[in-house]
Amino acid sequence: MFEVVYCSRTGNTKMIADEIASELKVTAEPVKTKEALSKNSFVFLGSDCYFNGYSRKLNKFITGNDFNNRKVALFGTSATDRGNELDTLDKTVAAAGAIVMGKFNCKGKFLGIFNRNHPTREEMILARRFAHDVSQS
Repeated sequence: MFEVVYCSRTGNTKMIADEIASELKVTAEPVKTKEALSKNSFVFLGSDCYFNGYSRKLNKFITGNDFNNRKVALFGTSATDRGNELDTLDKTVAAAGAIVMGKFNCKGKFLGIFNRNHPTREEMILARRFAHDVSQS
C-alpha cells in the first residue's frame, strides 16, 4: 500500500504529488488534512522548499506518526532545483527510523517570475518514472 503526503504553498509540490499519486493509483493528501499513516504503508513524502529547508508542517506530521522501519520516498520542488530541503528531510525521517528509498526534486515557479513554466511536462513525466521505479523496490 502506498500513501502520498505533501506540503505545498504555491501548488508546485501538489502538482508533483498528484503525478506520483496517479502513477501509484492513490490520492495525494496534503499534510494539513492527513492525521495518521496506515500501518506498514510505503510513504511518498513531499515538501516545498523555503530557505533551503522543508516545510515546518512536516515536522509535526513526522513526529506524530510511526516511521520506524517504514519505507519512504522523498520529493520536492524549489526555485533553485538543488534539493536542499530533501537532504534535511532525509536526515529527519532517517532519525525517526525510516528507510529512505529515493529522492526526486525539480524546479518550481517562484513569485510568478522565476521558473515560470515549472514544473514542466517533462518534470511531471520524470516524477511518474521516479514513483514507478521506487515503488518496485
